[in-house]
Amino acid sequence: DSGSLRTPRRGTNVLIFRAVVGAAGGMYLFRRYYGLGVEPETLGALIYGFSPTRLAQAQEHFGSLDDFWFVLECFILMRLLRHRQSGPAIALGACIALTELDNPYLGYFAGLLAAAVLALMMATNLVRRDLLSLRLTVLRGGLAIVLAVTIVAPTQYQLFRHVQASGHTAFT
Repeated sequence: DSGSLRTPRRGTNVLIFRAVVGAAGGMYLFRRYYGLGVEPETLGALIYGFSPTRLAQAQEHFGSLDDFWFVLECFILMRLLRHRQSGPAIALGACIALTELDNPYLGYFAGLLAAAVLALMMATNLVRRDLLSLRLTVLRGGLAIVLAVTIVAPTQYQLFRHVQASGHTAFT
């Protein structure tokens, strides 16, 4: 079938296109959040999305193009820092889960980044003796964790069962 996306070349092109659009879109959202104006937002998105470095990565290491998840995660974390609603926590959990499903190695670091920011938020609340904000941070962090685990667990459980059945572990 000549229109199929199942060929290696077309599949690779879809991954590269997704990464470039994701990087440019994530940078646009990040810059838009700070209200820089349409021109700087668009220019920043185009520079990040279509930079020569990213295009060179696309030729040899398109797996490293998945870093657009970190731009999106930083945008979500900034919203989590500034707003008290649960929406950013839900978005954070979904972002971590999608990063994990897309690239487990980057998903691990996405979880570490979120944990570090949440720990910093909790430490700041403790120093300020703001127990209401501390509880809210713990609840929103818990919501993000529950959502991420709910999305990722089915695939990780199958992987765990397969590794367990093979008799191999990471330490043998």
